[in-house]
Amino acid sequence: MLVGCLTTLGAVVAERHFASSQAEQLAQDHLYRLKASLEQVFSARFNLTIALDAFVQSHRDLDFQDPEEAALFQRHFEDFTAALDREITGVLSLQLAPDGVITYITHPERNQAALNHDLLTDDERRDQIIEVIEARGIVVGGPFTLLQGGEGLLVRKAIFTKPGAYDRQRYLETKAIAPDTLWLNRIPDDFWGFATVVMPVEIFYAEAGLDELADHRYLYGMRGRHGLGAAGEVFWGDPSVFEDPTFSVPISLPNGEWVMAVKQTQNLGWWRSVVILLLGSGISGSLSFAILINQEKEMAIARSQAKGDFLATMSHEIRTPLNGMIGMTSLLLDTELGSQQRHFVQTLRHSGENLLVIINDILDFSKIEANCLELDVHPFHLPQCIGEVYSLFKAQIQAKKLTCSWHIDEEIHPVIQGDKTRLKQILLNLFSNAIKFTHQGHIDLQVSLKKDGAATFLLFTLEDTGVGIPPSLKSYLFQPFSQGDNSVTRKYGGTGLGLVISQRLCQLMGGNIWFQSEVKRGTTFYVQLPYLPVLDSSVATPQWIVPELPLPSLIESLKPFSHLRILVAEDLLVNQQMMGFMLEKFGYDPDFVSNGPQYRTKT
Repeated sequence: MLVGCLTTLGAVVAERHFASSQAEQLAQDHLYRLKASLEQVFSARFNLTIALDAFVQSHRDLDFQDPEEAALFQRHFEDFTAALDREITGVLSLQLAPDGVITYITHPERNQAALNHDLLTDDERRDQIIEVIEARGIVVGGPFTLLQGGEGLLVRKAIFTKPGAYDRQRYLETKAIAPDTLWLNRIPDDFWGFATVVMPVEIFYAEAGLDELADHRYLYGMRGRHGLGAAGEVFWGDPSVFEDPTFSVPISLPNGEWVMAVKQTQNLGWWRSVVILLLGSGISGSLSFAILINQEKEMAIARSQAKGDFLATMSHEIRTPLNGMIGMTSLLLDTELGSQQRHFVQTLRHSGENLLVIINDILDFSKIEANCLELDVHPFHLPQCIGEVYSLFKAQIQAKKLTCSWHIDEEIHPVIQGDKTRLKQILLNLFSNAIKFTHQGHIDLQVSLKKDGAATFLLFTLEDTGVGIPPSLKSYLFQPFSQGDNSVTRKYGGTGLGLVISQRLCQLMGGNIWFQSEVKRGTTFYVQLPYLPVLDSSVATPQWIVPELPLPSLIESLKPFSHLRILVAEDLLVNQQMMGFMLEKFGYDPDFVSNGPQYRTKT
């Protein structure tokens, strides 16, 4: 009996050490899951501020001093926000505040105290309000006590329409403010007001899963009110967690971050050892095994999320060496090669380019799944954007002897507000598929305006005369890693992620994507995105048509600038070599450093 107990005790001691390390790993895995959940809850509300901005932009020419036009805007606002309310729950109110005054608000019966409140003259809130204007983006605030009562979170976006939208004199005439007030000078004249989404904290905590963390083994805490991160106050959980946390992670916000931490309160091995020692053998083994199985299940889920987070941050490290390989093969093709050698190198470059496309898809999908992908919204020239996409496929279109055209309706302003890079990515995916699956006929892109209630959208319509999509396969198109059947993968290649990524990007930008198709007659894809024209004349209209010169002609045109000494800051040796060969080919004299401090030391 004694021998049996000692044997069991030895096993328990070993298990105690194992359980302690398991507990630390579980604490870390819990935070990764919570991080993903918290960021997902926020992202669902970010788009609402973008939608409200788009609504205001579509009514930018209304005169709000005219009672009839103001009443028209009120009716359209009520219709528009009612549609949003049906789609997205858990929101206390949607607000528009022209000139900083909350004038339009959903559910006024429960938000009456906030109506007509001037955010700019509120001494307690002004600093955050000015920060939102200067950020020219989305800012998360709170949680704090709401004017209408209770605790809430705010997702707020400053709206800018056109020069003169903010009339300081008009504002001074209606407010008892001295003309030399300093904060007035920080408001740009194209400022229209604010779009705000208010979310009750109890719903936020419930949706993010914070209410389910009652576990005597761990303590949790979150700090960073108003996105101040580690410097902010603890607004949820136990403040003592941050004195000696077991693990912590940042929660990414549009204009800052929060920090969430977990602290292990006791060693899991102690109580499990007591159970095993008292029960001896038999049932104790079953109990221990059941506990470990449950822990392994939780850890598997958490580690899957952690891997997604890790992969989403590894895009630079994965792409960089592959870009070096492709660049070097391109330089090799410019040297003297035999016909067989040239064929080998061309195959190598083509394979590398295909691999880069696949890796880009996987990494972008991982970023989206891990909620790490953020939009970069700024004014850009729409015809230039589409022209750049078309130029990338021009050689393929000519090789397949297809006809291709694109047209933008005249009523669409050429300069719009949005994320040019992500719009190009959507169009690149659609053009790539259209060319891939079209063997004869045409591919046409039409960009038009579409009214949906009070809102105005851009509608991109891409039509091809390709093989079409059978009805039985249509449900697979927006499923990750799916291409309908294996024969598509074997014949055409790809990851099956292009349309999934395009759909997620459209949703992130407040739009949508759908299609119509008929077998052997072609497919038409529709992309609908908010129309945000930029009428500011100071935004230059670029000349997007670039003359296509063969390499010898291009080198000849650059000769007047040769023999210049060029400083290149690059920390990777393979990239230094690649850029050195290219610059020397153009007649330049490159000088390389790894970083800025090395340059200062060198000079």
